[in-house]
Amino acid sequence: MEYFANVFLSVLIIATKQISILKSILRDTQKLKILFLTSLLVSTNLLIFIWAIPNNKITEASLGYFINPIVNVILGVVFFSEKPTKLQKIAILFAIFAIINELISFGSIPLVSISLALSFDFYGMLRKKISLPSVSGLYIETLIISPFALIYFAYLVSTSQNAFILPLNYISWVLMGAGLITVIPLLWFNATVTRISLWLGLVIFSLDSKYSKRI
Repeated sequence: MEYFANVFLSVLIIATKQISILKSILRDTQKLKILFLTSLLVSTNLLIFIWAIPNNKITEASLGYFINPIVNVILGVVFFSEKPTKLQKIAILFAIFAIINELISFGSIPLVSISLALSFDFYGMLRKKISLPSVSGLYIETLIISPFALIYFAYLVSTSQNAFILPLNYISWVLMGAGLITVIPLLWFNATVTRISLWLGLVIFSLDSKYSKRI
């Protein structure tokens, strides 16, 4: 999945004429360090979600995406001095009360929910902080995580647990398509998070990704 995302992003890099931008990012050690961290954060988020579904943690996973905007509001206020309007504050309070009610009814600490929320919220905060073009930044993130993905894939092959096989079957095609379904919402999110408030960008992404991950 990771490598098909790389191919797709490579085409976008060429089509949008961002090769020079890509080279300048690769020469910036500080930005590369942050992108290394963001690639780990977003990969951790996806891995937790993928693990949660077959392990009967669907409710916890869903709750994580409702907690997302609340944590993001806090990060936006603390790190970017964002100031919600009075109506937005009222909406935020209603959301907080709703989440508290869900946490109480849940009956235990939802570690999956908290992990999903924090990993993606900090990912968004760091991407907003370095303010890179969406395509170039995500392309470098996929390059950074690719060696780890290759090692894991080699492990799956060695233990006969790999789902992606040749010649391509239905599951293999679905896995390739999953790369695009994952990349496109991230491109939209990274494009918006540098232009609008952090919490509003995450609300948009949460609505989009919630439906994308059902496909």
